[in-house]
Amino acid sequence: MKFFNVAYATIVQIVSTIRQSCLTHLSRIQIKTNLLARPPVQAKTNSRPSSKDQQLRRILYLAYFSVGYSGNYSMSYPTNIKSNVLQQLTQWLFEPSPQITIASQRRHARLLSSLLIFALGMVCITIVSERVYAAVITLIILGTGYGFSRTRHYEWGALLAVFALMIPSFAMILDAAPGTLDDTYLAASPLSWLILALILASLWAKAWITAVVTIITIGATLGLPVVRPEINMEAIRWMVALFGVSGGFLVLAAALRNRDSKDIETQTRALEDQHQRLQASEQRYRGLVENISDTVYMIDTNGYFTYVSPAGSTLTGYALESLKGMHFLHLVDPEWRSVLVNFYQDQIANREDETKLDFPLITAAGEKRWVEQKTALILDEKQALIGLQS
Repeated sequence: MKFFNVAYATIVQIVSTIRQSCLTHLSRIQIKTNLLARPPVQAKTNSRPSSKDQQLRRILYLAYFSVGYSGNYSMSYPTNIKSNVLQQLTQWLFEPSPQITIASQRRHARLLSSLLIFALGMVCITIVSERVYAAVITLIILGTGYGFSRTRHYEWGALLAVFALMIPSFAMILDAAPGTLDDTYLAASPLSWLILALILASLWAKAWITAVVTIITIGATLGLPVVRPEINMEAIRWMVALFGVSGGFLVLAAALRNRDSKDIETQTRALEDQHQRLQASEQRYRGLVENISDTVYMIDTNGYFTYVSPAGSTLTGYALESLKGMHFLHLVDPEWRSVLVNFYQDQIANREDETKLDFPLITAAGEKRWVEQKTALILDEKQALIGLQS
């Protein structure tokens, strides 16, 4: 007893020394942080606490709270540090591998990691029960599944989680007291939880994996009378029928889900490829348009410029930034404005693909310049007018 008292007193002294050292360093960093964060009004500085100070402060906080809080120190823990630590911890625990690029697969992997973390916690709680061997085996399988869930092979993690769900049901049957398994209800109750394993398999795994899990479940259920001959066969028959019917439907559901997922992935990849091709085409034609000597422009249905090539600045004397958003008639000789309005109204009404017209422009310097303009209609996929291009 004397030895334990001495050891306890020594540990208390060490903890007290560590806490006092943490408090001393935290006080120094807090004073430095306050001076840098709230400088005097006349002083103009953008100084901030160094990254070294912030890192040291974070370590000291963790050390201080890990050895206990006495209540005699009132400095608050910075919100940004708490949020950063929580964000880093969450990302480290649940974020899938960067090799998983499809958004839906990343969501599945993230959800699987979360469920496996929860399952690991629940198994750790129940590990003190009588069925220690079952809890340990389940813990090992779930831990391995969690490791797979953080990689691009996350589907293997789902498969291991399915098998981990089967262990408690069979453990309850194998450890049941003699004389309890001859009752239909008592024998069927533990096995009924196996349906959760089939549902989980159909949600995450492929159809053939769901079929394999169904076959294994039925085979293991049929094999129970070998190790427990007194088990009620009526319960076995009912559970095999339940697993067969429900497993068949779940395999079909998994096949349909996988087909839809493949269609979505195929469409997504096609859209991404099309988007990349359109971007490349746009850059290629934009470079071609911007390097020709003729002026190319587009206006909306109200007559305002939506695009003007660089040659338009040379022609009109206006900067490109000024031309964008300017009304087209602002550049036209006032005596010709009504002529252009009537001309292009006729083109729109008659749905003429292309027209040509000569008219004078007024440049930014007030100079009159005659131009020849070829104008085409811009139509959307429903053949509705959305603008003009020249």
